[in-house]
Amino acid sequence: MSIVDKVVDSAPFIKALLGDKFTLIVSDLDKYVVCEIGAVDFGVTIGDKIIDGSTVAKTLKAEQAIVTKVSSEQSKFGFPYIANTVLLTEDNEIKGTLAFFQSTKTEEQITNMSRELSMTSQQLSGVSENLTGGAQELATITQTISQEAGKIGQQIRQTDGIMKLIQEISDSTHMLGLNAAIEAARAGDMGRGFSVVAEEIRKLAGNSKASAKEIKENLNEMTKMISLLTGEIEKIAALSEEQAASTEQTNASIQQLQAVAQELEQIAANLVGK
Repeated sequence: MSIVDKVVDSAPFIKALLGDKFTLIVSDLDKYVVCEIGAVDFGVTIGDKIIDGSTVAKTLKAEQAIVTKVSSEQSKFGFPYIANTVLLTEDNEIKGTLAFFQSTKTEEQITNMSRELSMTSQQLSGVSENLTGGAQELATITQTISQEAGKIGQQIRQTDGIMKLIQEISDSTHMLGLNAAIEAARAGDMGRGFSVVAEEIRKLAGNSKASAKEIKENLNEMTKMISLLTGEIEKIAALSEEQAASTEQTNASIQQLQAVAQELEQIAANLVGK
């Protein structure tokens, strides 16, 4: 009994041992002599000529065992698989082949999913990094604005002292003009010219007092606006800090996704005993 015949007789037992996930094919030098179909079906039957370009044909041509993985894109049959083909030799002569085929559809699906997951996580990582940078920049800007608002408030408070001095000068000038008017009246005709000057002094004092009042009111409004602005800036700063914390959590989640993607890819590889 030839080596090929022995393998043919053993084929059902080998197939039973391997299970339904595997397809077993035995060939002589030009045709298939056993086709034990499992999860992979090439559509061949016993007696069919060996398909040109198939793993069996390549093994006979190379005169050595071949292990090959065929993707969906490379497969002539429309499905991915891995093939392990060995030579059947007798008296140092090649008599045929024994081939085992296993579907890698599940592995390919998991690999594709893990790659898509990895790409998505990388894109999310880029977006998250931009958000983190934006949050940090926003925090810096709000801090700068807050500092500048504080400086303006301080300058306004310093201006209050100047306004008080202007008020005092105005009051003093008004009193000076009033006294000058009284003295001019006493002087009679001789004091008419001085009376005109006194009146102008009193007008200047009145205008200064009115201007000082208006400036003070404007400064008070500015102080209120700056106070409101400072409050809003503080709210923005708090939000930017929360955003920064959220992006850090997002980055941690993205790293976990990347780790899961790598683990899935490794699981897919292990499914076919890589």
